[in-house]
Amino acid sequence: MARNRYFLMFVAVLYVVVLEMSGANEAFGQQHDPRDIQAAVRRGEVLPLPRILDLAQKRVPGEVLEVELEKDDGRFVYEVKMLTPDGRVREVTIDAHSGKILTVEDD
Repeated sequence: MARNRYFLMFVAVLYVVVLEMSGANEAFGQQHDPRDIQAAVRRGEVLPLPRILDLAQKRVPGEVLEVELEKDDGRFVYEVKMLTPDGRVREVTIDAHSGKILTVEDD
């Protein structure tokens, strides 16, 4: 139980760090402010990270390496890099609003 809590804390911190590094906050109108993304999640514009990770891992089982939230063709998408059990790195692109898997490709 404690292990799950630490893992979720790690993922939350990783999420914020990746968003800061990727510049995704700029797409929400304020640079370096993860609160804008949290507000978009509360408004239902963007699915929360745990849901996205669940969708990605169901499609590509493995370990999450990186998560980015970007604007692509006018819509927000999550890009999740996964390390598969056989050692491949795959990128799962997911519509941030609907959760639809858009692409799965080798990275």
